[in-house]
Amino acid sequence: MAGQKQRDIQAILKRHRKFWSLEQVDRPLLVVPVDIYAPTKRFCSTLVRDKLDPSDVDSAKVMEEYDRMVGVHEEIGDDYLVAAEPVLGVPWLEAMVGCPIHVSSTGAMAARSVRDPQSIRTIAVSRENRWLQASLDFLKTATRHAAGRYPVCIGHLRGSTDILFAMMGSESFFLSFYDQPERIRTLAQMAANAWVEAATSQLKVVPRFHDGYVLRWFGIWAPEPTVWYQDDASTMISRDFYQDLFLSPARSALVFPYSVFHLHSPSLHIVDSILEANPPNLRAFNINMDPTGISIDKAIPVLQRIQEHHKSLILSKDLYQNFTLEEYDEIIQGLSPQGLCVWLDGRSVEEAHEILALANEHTAKSRTRILRRGK
Repeated sequence: MAGQKQRDIQAILKRHRKFWSLEQVDRPLLVVPVDIYAPTKRFCSTLVRDKLDPSDVDSAKVMEEYDRMVGVHEEIGDDYLVAAEPVLGVPWLEAMVGCPIHVSSTGAMAARSVRDPQSIRTIAVSRENRWLQASLDFLKTATRHAAGRYPVCIGHLRGSTDILFAMMGSESFFLSFYDQPERIRTLAQMAANAWVEAATSQLKVVPRFHDGYVLRWFGIWAPEPTVWYQDDASTMISRDFYQDLFLSPARSALVFPYSVFHLHSPSLHIVDSILEANPPNLRAFNINMDPTGISIDKAIPVLQRIQEHHKSLILSKDLYQNFTLEEYDEIIQGLSPQGLCVWLDGRSVEEAHEILALANEHTAKSRTRILRRGK
């Protein structure tokens, strides 16, 4: 199998270093993801019962999909580094803190709230936690399998709003904002601490790759540990409630040197609050532009403020559809390419080649237009 080391890995790492350091570049990092959800699809196809158990997580079921993805992106030649992570789609942290994980008839996995949300008094992840151990076993097996050919990274761990939403159920969660705000603050901080516990434990077994680490899902290398924190449930929370109840826990979770905050476009209303809090280790935002959210041209002012605060920016859409060339043109006209990564839409290796070539043409034309405006 062809591995990523056969690409010009040093050229890729150089671009990734510049992404973090906000150096002058000729274009953003460009990714054309092709079927990167394949490991999860393969895993889901093997499930035979409606409740997921830690013993069901077997890395052997999906490692050949990671092998294949590595070869695909080597052939595509984009800026993406495929990294093996504990199966995306498993609600890892929700499971670690006690939510039962159910599997639908289609294989989709979802956390169910605990039996009595009002009884929740503590949220923590112990070293003996079976779900934590399942994730660590996955990482160790993946490390042996990859054998340095491609990176291994920590898994998908959701943040405080998502964990409390899952544990408490929507009605209990939102009513508690009004009825028990102090309890929510306390539980949110516990959830953030549990997040740090899980992420730290996983990082301890993740090997360095070219003397650095790779950001899960987004395939960006960094010289020190890089993790993403997310608060997807913030799409349903006002800025005032988020600031009052969840901003401090989120800030306390961003302890890793290259921390990334993942938000969906309906959560853009809390971006300024996060920027004002100025977490010292927050190096980048990932903004996922949802189909139901605002368009990219309407989002540009907020994205510009992120860049003005000297944060890198990863722009993506959903699993199966990313930015068109027309949207990419809006992005590169409205934003600086420094510290910018854009996911473009392509469904095959051949289409990815075409998209990358056209994207480079768009970048060059946009730079010419900007230079002319400057004169």
